[in-house]
Amino acid sequence: MEEEIILRKELRDARDQQRKSRKAERTVKKQREQLLKETRAAAGFSEVVCVFPEGGLESITWAKMFGGVEDKSVCVCG
Repeated sequence: MEEEIILRKELRDARDQQRKSRKAERTVKKQREQLLKETRAAAGFSEVVCVFPEGGLESITWAKMFGGVEDKSVCVCG
């Protein structure tokens, strides 16, 4: 009987942890998107391609067109 109670508690704790983890992932994604929008607007770039590799550094490639000439730079955020 005690073992069943312990197992139920562990299962409940694991589910709670999964929910918290998913919520944190959504929050981080929203923050990244908001930061990207703000940065893009402040810089006046016409096109922004953003890549977030799993578990690595975030790289942002900026591209802006000047009369057919493409000016690119890379920003790596840690």
